[in-house]
Amino acid sequence: MSKKGTLLASHIDRFKAIVGAEYVYVDAETLDHYAHDETENLHFLPEVVIKPRTAQEISAILTICNADLIPVTPRGAGTGLSGGALPHLGGVLLSTERMNSILSIDERNLQVTTEPGVITEVLQQAVKEKKLFYPPDLVLLVEILRRIAVVPRRSSTGWSKIMYLISSWYCLPERSSGPVRMCSRM
Repeated sequence: MSKKGTLLASHIDRFKAIVGAEYVYVDAETLDHYAHDETENLHFLPEVVIKPRTAQEISAILTICNADLIPVTPRGAGTGLSGGALPHLGGVLLSTERMNSILSIDERNLQVTTEPGVITEVLQQAVKEKKLFYPPDLVLLVEILRRIAVVPRRSSTGWSKIMYLISSWYCLPERSSGPVRMCSRM
């Protein structure tokens, strides 16, 4: 009988039966790798890292965790800057990195359907091949600029100017010349 909220060896065995032993990690090196993202100075060890491939596998894992009140933290590529994918309660870190397929690119409606583990750069390349454009993550770009101190941190208007400049690099599609294209007003 398991104590609620406690991860046991029997849980690990059940997770291995769901996704395969090669996608369930309990070794110190892997746990340490998944204990942080790009957020500065934050480090929280999960008790296990699981890499499912399907929604059905995720459902089975969550059913077990819900029944025994085991914390679960979902994670993509680990490039986040807000700490949202940090396993601060321990438990299960559920990595979506194996769920990395682009399911469809609807050129007519300018919509893309992906699995949660698709990396932005891969998506950008896929739409580029169809002469479309998917912009980079502006928040990430601003964080990079902040970290290299392009604008003094005490500037009262510096960041709003950078955000305006960055967001002005994009424009809506011009119907006369085809799909989305990148613009620059620098």
